[in-house]
Amino acid sequence: QQSYPLDKAFDGEEALAKASPETDLIVLDIMLPGLDGYEICTRLRSRVETETIPIIFLSAKVEEEDQIRGLMLGADDYLTKPVSPQVVVAHVKAVLRQSGVEESRIIQVQDLTIYEDEYRATLEGRDLGLTLTEFELLRYLLRHPRKAFTRQQLLETIWKDAMMVTERTVDAHIKNLREKL
Repeated sequence: QQSYPLDKAFDGEEALAKASPETDLIVLDIMLPGLDGYEICTRLRSRVETETIPIIFLSAKVEEEDQIRGLMLGADDYLTKPVSPQVVVAHVKAVLRQSGVEESRIIQVQDLTIYEDEYRATLEGRDLGLTLTEFELLRYLLRHPRKAFTRQQLLETIWKDAMMVTERTVDAHIKNLREKL
């Protein structure tokens, strides 16, 4: 299951203000208050700092002419509502792949975010300063929600090749992790 950090905008002006060179992709509705999606797309494509951000239109406008207009204005994809979240995620992955934007590997649960490629975690934006073992343990637990593990299972998974590690090592790392969280 892929997780993406999201930033929402509730009208066209806010969407334009939030778009920046750090934005990986924009999912854009056409029928927004204020500026419509077509105008936002046009303005994003006209600004040097946002001209290459991939854009996917997600709209209830299902007519062929609407789809053609969106694509001609510079959108990378156009989806019509209703559409399942799984289809949206699949299109996001495809557009990111096509645009050369590497998918960020991020796990997010409420205010806790794990950046897998950077081996770091934040809670409410504050870096937790995890050791590599603490990071691996937290990542493993978050990837398997609602599942209980024995100490031995965690040892075999996290400390695969360690010969002299005891079950109490798991206790110590869990204790440290809890303190940091």
